[in-house]
Amino acid sequence: MEKLNLTPESENSAEDTRNRDQKLGEAALEENFRVERVATWAGYYHDTERAYRRHRKAAQRIEYEDIVEWEDRATISFNNMKSAEKNARFSSRYERDRVERIGTLDPDESIEGDAGIFYLRRQRALNKAIEESDDKNKTADLQAGEELYRLVNEHLYYEHDYDTRSMDPRYYQSKRRAAHNALIHHLNYMNSLARKYNVRPFTFRDFEDNDFPYSEKLDVGGHTNARAEFDRSAVEAYCRNAFSSAYEKAEKDNH
Repeated sequence: MEKLNLTPESENSAEDTRNRDQKLGEAALEENFRVERVATWAGYYHDTERAYRRHRKAAQRIEYEDIVEWEDRATISFNNMKSAEKNARFSSRYERDRVERIGTLDPDESIEGDAGIFYLRRQRALNKAIEESDDKNKTADLQAGEELYRLVNEHLYYEHDYDTRSMDPRYYQSKRRAAHNALIHHLNYMNSLARKYNVRPFTFRDFEDNDFPYSEKLDVGGHTNARAEFDRSAVEAYCRNAFSSAYEKAEKDNH
């Protein structure tokens, strides 16, 4: 076989190709590492939630000190997951949700949902901090708790609007969805108020709504849909614990 005689130009070209391939390989490894960090911290968050689930089944009742301890544990893993998520530079929420798999958790037995048991305690602490402050918006900020209660009742109204559901299911779903998302947004807002006034937030993290263009085709495995449902159900579990009498009345009046 004739030996190939490389010219200096072709030697440089081959070297450039090798360098380019090496850099691409290193970039791919770095990206995989970043994604794996998200998955690792998501796994720790899952483990904390599932350990809490076992704890609440064994405990006769959930004490305030319990929920604070479990919130602190979950905060570490969840916040590290969110930080790693930024570095991973996911191409879409579908890719992110396939890695984090938050929708596999149980919202009705979650740390987030059970925090609602202590809503009044935290709401009083927030109001006290607001009243003692010199903030120019303190009068409006004091209305946040009343607004949450109003939104809970609005959500319950649309949840149990069976006449509309039978006559116009699409309209019923749109109003119910809007009321639920408004509830999510306001609970997130109350968390931001708590941070503003340096008291403990109502939940250790904020929640996502389902008000975004959704593609079932892109949602391979259904993880984005499941994540949205988890957050919606966790907020509902929170509100059911926080305003149990309102939920009991709505169910009694509509059955």
